[in-house]
Amino acid sequence: MESFCKNFNNALKITFVLILLIHFSAIPAIAEKIDKDSVYNELKRSFKSDSHEDFIENCINAINAETISFKDMGKVKYMMAQSYNIKGDLINCVQSLFSASDIFIELNDKEKLALTYNFLGEVYRKGGEYVAAIDYFIESLTYFKEQNKYDNVAMVCYNLGLTYYNIDDYEDAKKYFFEALDNNEKVNDIDRSSRIYNLLGAIHFKLADYEVARSYYLLSMEIYKDKVPEERLGIAYSNLAEIHLVQGNYQKAISESRKALIYKEEPYPNSQSYDLPDAMITLAKALLETGKIKESINILENGILERDQAGFHQNYFRAIDLYFSISDSLQLQSSNSNRIAKILVDQTKLLKEQNSLLNNSKSQYLIRLADSDYRYESALSGIKTNKKINYWGYLIFICLVSFAVSVHFYRRRKRKEKLKKSLKDLLN
Repeated sequence: MESFCKNFNNALKITFVLILLIHFSAIPAIAEKIDKDSVYNELKRSFKSDSHEDFIENCINAINAETISFKDMGKVKYMMAQSYNIKGDLINCVQSLFSASDIFIELNDKEKLALTYNFLGEVYRKGGEYVAAIDYFIESLTYFKEQNKYDNVAMVCYNLGLTYYNIDDYEDAKKYFFEALDNNEKVNDIDRSSRIYNLLGAIHFKLADYEVARSYYLLSMEIYKDKVPEERLGIAYSNLAEIHLVQGNYQKAISESRKALIYKEEPYPNSQSYDLPDAMITLAKALLETGKIKESINILENGILERDQAGFHQNYFRAIDLYFSISDSLQLQSSNSNRIAKILVDQTKLLKEQNSLLNNSKSQYLIRLADSDYRYESALSGIKTNKKINYWGYLIFICLVSFAVSVHFYRRRKRKEKLKKSLKDLLN
């Protein structure tokens, strides 16, 4: 019995020592995990509170120092893409999204992959690559529908509607907008509904159904009751001003535009680098129509020169174009003309870089679809698939070319034979 107790005590001591060894050997790994988690949490805080430049710099420093875990790297890349997108830096935005999608594929995180595809669709839509945008949106939408994620379904349907609106396919645009509204009812997203009503109004504005458009714009404000966000009021007033402008009601257009500018129309919480409001351009046009040329020029000058020109923005470019079309036609010259001319050169360069980037990223997108060696997790089904080139298309094309060449040489041979026969008859 004494021997048993002695052996038991020795076993307990050995077990205790082993536990201590395991515990202390695990401490560095645990500390490293805690440290990496704290870095990721700090980056999330930086994304919400710091400037985009500071946040991106913090991310780059953390990536270079290898203080972000692999499971968090995709989320960090996604946040970086958001900041780059807001700044108008589509080059780094697309690169960050491709990096994030590759990580989510490896982690088999289909929900985040679907969100990334939706974001890529937004970038392609913004750059005018609508076919690629629709492909990404559809793939994202299929996953969210399978999982009954109504909020995400509404988000992607909204983006699809906006894409079809951009290509003037108003029937498909309305189909997806109404589907988005149906899903919004399940999650009570009034803000998104307001945006959709504004866009439905924009569709009818394009179709010259101005009264129907006006009713949608007013509805976008009324559904909020007392909770309408200021930027939504700004967008609605801006759209109403545009109706008055095309109908020749210039004083009303000026009045509604000024109301819109009170609310600024800014869609993001950080106001460092945003596009100019539509209402500013509408106001400048309305003032020009009423003969207030100097005031129109001053509004455009102030709007252009007060903005951060870090990225390319559509309305910013439009405002510069309108400014020079007015000043050139009336042969006006101000002290700010040279400054704005330099900005125009810079914006044109940015536009060319953006177009070059989107063509390159479109190529990457097509390569991903066509390269049979590129395997990735599809958000559609989660099944490992090989995307292959459509060889039937190439085969049909080659057959048609071969047929055309054969016809050409056949006709050429017949002409030679006919010529030989004519010469022979002539000699005889």
